[in-house]
Amino acid sequence: MRITELFGQQDTAKTWKWEYFDNENVSANFTVGNKPYHFSAIQSEDEAPGDWDVEFADPSAFSPYGITGSGRSAEVFSTVVGILKEFISKKGKSIRRLLFAAKEGSRQDLYAKMAKRLLPEWHLTQDNEYFILTRPGLTWWVYSVEFFKIPAVKIKAQSADEAIQIARNTVPAFKDADPKGMVASAKNRAGDMV
Repeated sequence: MRITELFGQQDTAKTWKWEYFDNENVSANFTVGNKPYHFSAIQSEDEAPGDWDVEFADPSAFSPYGITGSGRSAEVFSTVVGILKEFISKKGKSIRRLLFAAKEGSRQDLYAKMAKRLLPEWHLTQDNEYFILTRPGLTWWVYSVEFFKIPAVKIKAQSADEAIQIARNTVPAFKDADPKGMVASAKNRAGDMV
C-alpha cells in the first residue's frame, strides 16, 4: 500500500503492510527513515463490539503514546492516515467508536486534524489525553439506577452523553432522574447490540 498525502497535501510515500487483520485485532508495520513503527487496533473487551482502541508507536519506545523524536512526524501520520482509511473501509459500519490516546499537545492537535479530515461527520470528543470518534447515528440504551421505576429507552444520538441528555429532555420518566445515576450503553440488558 502506498501513501502519498497527509491531510490532502503531497508527502513522501511510505509502504506498509498488514501483519494481521481479523474480527478483534488488526496490526500493520511500516518504517519511516530507519525507525520501525507498529499500528494496532484492538476491540475493547470492556466496551460494545465495534469499539476499537487504536495506537501506533515505535516498538522500541518506552511509551506508545509519546512522540518518538524521529523528526519525521508528517511521514508517520501520513502513513497512519492511510492505514486508518483502509481499516475503516474494510470494517465499514461495524466500527462504532475509535479511541486514541495522546499525552503531548502536538500529537493531540494532529489527532484532532486527522479526525476532522478523515471522518468529518463523526463525533469527536476529548477527555484529557483520550480522543473518542463516534460514528454518527448510533442507537443507545439509556438506563437509570432507578430502573425499577424507570424503564430503559432507546435513543439515537452522536454520543452516550447526548443520549442521556435527550432522554432527560424528552422522556417524562427521566425528567427528574438523578443524572449521576444515568448511563447510556450500546447494549441492552440482555447484552444484545442495538
